[in-house]
Amino acid sequence: PAAALGRVVLKMKSPEVAIEVLTDLIAEMPKAYRRTPLLGFRIEAYRRSGDIANALRDLNEIIEYAFDHQKPDLFLRRAFFKRELQLFDQAVADIALATASGSLKIILQLQVKLRNAGQTGVDINGEFDAATKAGLIDCMSDKECGASLGTPI
Repeated sequence: PAAALGRVVLKMKSPEVAIEVLTDLIAEMPKAYRRTPLLGFRIEAYRRSGDIANALRDLNEIIEYAFDHQKPDLFLRRAFFKRELQLFDQAVADIALATASGSLKIILQLQVKLRNAGQTGVDINGEFDAATKAGLIDCMSDKECGASLGTPI
């Protein structure tokens, strides 16, 4: 029921109203781990309103209660929020956390995106190596390149 309600709230034309309604619903949840679906919807409402700092705060709470197999994708999402806040070193650190699980999918996607963005020193080898890290740091600090990392290949 909470997930269905969250989807309905997000369809509201105003993200600010959605944030208000979701905040009230979240406050009524007795256990923090049960709030995560509603937090996910509020993250989206915050993102739509341009409030990345609060979206990041909610994402951190979701990460706290996430299962280990969910964390790499959440760390990657957090990295893109931190990039929008120009916290480039922290964004790269989160990408390193996302890749620490050994997820070839995440590493290869990043390497392909970096190469497509002109980072010719990055090899597509499935390893989070020094060249990949250097390419990420360079790309994160460039508005156009950094934004391309958050889009599908």
